[in-house]
Amino acid sequence: MTDTTQEVHEEIQETTESTFMNTLSEIVSSFLQIAQQNIIERIQNTVNETLEQAKETVNQIIQNTVMLLAVILLGLIGFVFAITGLSLWLGEISGLGMWFGFLIVGTIVFVIALIIGLLQKNKTP
Repeated sequence: MTDTTQEVHEEIQETTESTFMNTLSEIVSSFLQIAQQNIIERIQNTVNETLEQAKETVNQIIQNTVMLLAVILLGLIGFVFAITGLSLWLGEISGLGMWFGFLIVGTIVFVIALIIGLLQKNKTP
């Protein structure tokens, strides 16, 4: 072989190797981009699902809290009316006046609160 033929043969071999390496590099790059896109999509889906679950949980907690507050408020109003009515009734049937009914009912409520407070104090270590 002559030097020129050998040089052309070497150039063809280098060009073939360079083309093969470029093609291989492009294929690997494409695979890496696809893998990266899949990973990003999975992370985005997981974050979105977590945020949706958090929103639903917060909404449920808020709804439950509002309902609980409404029940407590209505219960307190009912309790006040019941205690007032009981006081007035006791005052009327005793013949001593309203003050006597309020005194009896107030004392009973105070004793109940005192007993509950003492039981709670003894319950906690």
